[in-house]
Amino acid sequence: MKPDLSVLIPTHQRRDSLQRAIESLRRQTYPADNFEIVVGVDRCTDGTLEWLFGAGIPQLNHVESVNPGAGSARNAALRAARGDVCVFMDDDLEAAPGFLAAHAAAHQRAKPADVVVVGYAPVHLDADSSPFVRSLAAGFERYFRSMRRGGEEPVDHGLLGGNFSARTELVRRVGGFDESLSFREDVDLGIRLRRAGSALRFAEEARADQHVELSLAQMISRAEPRAEADMFLLARYPGEARLLELYRSMIDARARRRFRILWHVGGLIDLGAGAAQLVRPRSLRLGSLRYQARYARAVRRIAGGWDSLAAKLPVSSSESSVTRVLHLLGSSLPGGVETFVRELAKRSSPSFEPAVFILGGDGPVAEQLRDSGAEVFTLSSSMGKQ
Repeated sequence: MKPDLSVLIPTHQRRDSLQRAIESLRRQTYPADNFEIVVGVDRCTDGTLEWLFGAGIPQLNHVESVNPGAGSARNAALRAARGDVCVFMDDDLEAAPGFLAAHAAAHQRAKPADVVVVGYAPVHLDADSSPFVRSLAAGFERYFRSMRRGGEEPVDHGLLGGNFSARTELVRRVGGFDESLSFREDVDLGIRLRRAGSALRFAEEARADQHVELSLAQMISRAEPRAEADMFLLARYPGEARLLELYRSMIDARARRRFRILWHVGGLIDLGAGAAQLVRPRSLRLGSLRYQARYARAVRRIAGGWDSLAAKLPVSSSESSVTRVLHLLGSSLPGGVETFVRELAKRSSPSFEPAVFILGGDGPVAEQLRDSGAEVFTLSSSMGKQ
């Protein structure tokens, strides 16, 4: 019997997570005879293949991907899919019982139109969740809040690849996932699906909770490849900049000013924050600063000049201000804080954006500098408490 739905799961070295995901699919209210599960296996040496061979689940199949990466694993599963609708699900998700029924119902309501249905994928939190995981959870919730505002109407956001569904023929017709992309391959596919005439819709009932298996250090290491992917997509789709992290980094004057500071001194800030992280390895603020610095530095390497980058984004490129970075190695300043702040304010003008990089404290000195209009980066151990 041909299934209505094909659930496609890419996996790499996460056997236990995959088992949890598949067990959640066995608890669905949607009839078991009406869906299949196809796992795209990406270079697994952790016993995943052995478990899949011996699982004994009738609707479970697996295929091995040709190339490394989640995009290749998803495409391998897509080629093997038999259902009319493909439900893409990451291996770290745990589906609620009504997950598949909600995806199927959303497509049924949309007929005869083509839609891409994005399900709700909140991050699972417990008492042991780190500040980093909690910050990820907050970021995902902002995304889903923006999706909710669209209701049943088509919404225009970047596609979140861990929990979405579309007609199998449509995904195949637009070429599936771009296997050359290590990151943002879901955003890329979403753009092509929309340009093929489909609309993004949000189905909150299609819920699958994320069990995040990502550390702060791993996220920092992703900054440069994510920047490279954003620059690639900016060149491929000049009119879609609003879907990229890069656009959010330059969305208004204050954001552009901060990004330009990181553009100029990202290497120094990454170095200083990295040293401070030796004392506070779990500091979210330090980790975020390192991520942003590496991201900006990678964008600069690819884009070349600032004006060249600004010209590619729908923001003002008329700002010609020069960023000066003042390095303070401690809290004692010649002439006192008041003298320094007065001098800083006196030099400030439309052509001068002051930025202060402090190694040693985030107290009254930093507050007075902020009041003067400076962008202050503090790298003391006290930051780890925030």
